[in-house]
Amino acid sequence: MPRGNEEGVPRFSGHPDNLIWFLEDVRDLCMQAGCFKDHEWAQWSIYYLGIEEFECPTVCYSKCDLYDLVDKQKKVKIDSYQALLNYRLSFTDIAAQLQISSQLLWIKKDDLFLKGFD
Repeated sequence: MPRGNEEGVPRFSGHPDNLIWFLEDVRDLCMQAGCFKDHEWAQWSIYYLGIEEFECPTVCYSKCDLYDLVDKQKKVKIDSYQALLNYRLSFTDIAAQLQISSQLLWIKKDDLFLKGFD
């Protein structure tokens, strides 16, 4: 999910007639990012409204994020234990969220992790 200051995030004009369109845009963005729970959609809606005191919700990942990480890792040589840990932690963070939302099978996860070393 993009942060509030990034291009392409839903913006609410402040006019009540546009509120429904704003909420639908947030919902569509959440669905694309794999955020399917109602509370996640509500948190992102509040966040994009620009309420200063509201803390940004947990990042939602999509399969594309995981594939991008693996592709990026293929181009980088793992030359230290720390580099291996960084890749493993990033991969595990994204993969765990995708598995919880049933977007990634356990078996496919292991194969995908290893492709980062090609």
